[in-house]
Amino acid sequence: MIDFPKQPPSPSADLKDPDITAQIDPRIYLDQETKSWIFEDKNAEYEYNFESKEWSKRTQATITSKRDSVAAQLDKEEEENKLNIKRIRKEKMQKLKDEITRLKNEKSAATTSKPLDSNSNEKPVSAVYVSKLPLDITKDELAQSFSKYGIISEDYNTSQPRIKMYYDNDKFKGEAVVFYHAVESVRLAIEMMDNTYIRPSSNGESRISVQPAQFDNTRSKSTEERPVLSAEKRKLLLQKKESLKKRLTQWDDDVTSNEKEKEAKIVLVKQMFREEELKSDPMLELDLKEDIQEECDKIGIGNDITKITVYDITGVVTIKFKNPISSSTCISNFNGRFFDGLKLQASFYRGEKLEKSNPDKENPGDDSERLASFTKETAKVNL
Repeated sequence: MIDFPKQPPSPSADLKDPDITAQIDPRIYLDQETKSWIFEDKNAEYEYNFESKEWSKRTQATITSKRDSVAAQLDKEEEENKLNIKRIRKEKMQKLKDEITRLKNEKSAATTSKPLDSNSNEKPVSAVYVSKLPLDITKDELAQSFSKYGIISEDYNTSQPRIKMYYDNDKFKGEAVVFYHAVESVRLAIEMMDNTYIRPSSNGESRISVQPAQFDNTRSKSTEERPVLSAEKRKLLLQKKESLKKRLTQWDDDVTSNEKEKEAKIVLVKQMFREEELKSDPMLELDLKEDIQEECDKIGIGNDITKITVYDITGVVTIKFKNPISSSTCISNFNGRFFDGLKLQASFYRGEKLEKSNPDKENPGDDSERLASFTKETAKVNL
C-alpha cells in the first residue's frame, strides 16, 4: 500500500509564502515545465490530479499531453496579451483624437462667439511684407522668387506683377509688398521664404524677413471714394480675371525643374512613432498611413495626397501632396499636435537625406537623375 502525500497547494499559489510552503510534503516537487506536482515511489512517478483529487501514475503519454496543454495555454495567453496591447494603444489614440476634436470645437465656438467689430467683414489680406531685401534687387527678381508659391496679382492697366517697392528720396529701402491672388499663398510664401537668402549666393547679404502685410484701414471705404470704371476698363478687368483663373488652374500642374518648388509639396513629420514599436508591430506602419489619410480627409486635403512614406531608420514620415497649398494646410494642422502621446513636428521637406529599410526610394523628392546631381551640391542633413 502506497502512502500518498496529502493534497498539495495549487501550482499557481504563492510558493514563497511560508504558511503555504509549510503544508507541502517534502516528498513532492513541482514540475515547472508541466506545472504539475510530482511524487516518486519505487522508480514510479505519480502526478496529482486536482479534478479527481487523487494521485495518478505518470506515463510518457500524460507528460506529453500535459506539456502540449501548457504550451497551448502559453501561446493563447501570449496572443491575448498582444491583442490587449494593440487594443489599449488604439483606445489611447482614439481618446487623443477625441480630445483634439473637442479642443477644435471649443476653439471654433470661441471664435464664432466673439462680437463682430467694424473690420470683421473685410477680406483677409493676400499679401506679404518683405524686408531686409538687397538694395539692388529688381521687381523682376522679386516676382520670380515669390511666384513659386502662388499666382501674383497683376495691375489690370499694365499687366505687370502687383509688387510695391518702397523708396526714400529715390533710394530703395529694402522693403516691398507682394500681392497674391489667393490667401493661402501668403502662408506658403512665409513658410518657404522667411529667414532665407533670396539669392542662391548670399555674398554677405542678410536673410530676408517675410510676414503678412498689414494695411491702414482707417481710410473711408465709401462709394464716393471708389473710382468709377469706364465700360472699356471694366471689360479689360474682366479679361484679366479670366486670364488669371486659367493661370491659377495651371499653376499646380506646371512641371518645373526647380527643386525648391517640388520640396514645397512634401511635408516632413517628426515624432510620429516610436522606433521600437514600429519594429515590434508589423501593422503599425499601415496604421500610421491610415491615420494620416483620415486626418487629412477631415481638413479637406485627403484627395491631394499622392504618397505617404515611413522612414523607419531616420524616424520620420513624409507626406507628398499634389500642390503646395495642401502641404501648407497639412503643416498648419499637424505641427504641435499630440499623436499617441508624442508631439508632432511638421515642416516642409528641404532636401534632407532620409533612410528606410528595404527602400523603394531613398529620397521623397523627384526620382530622376536630376536629384542625384542636386544632392551632390547640397549638404545632407541626417535627422
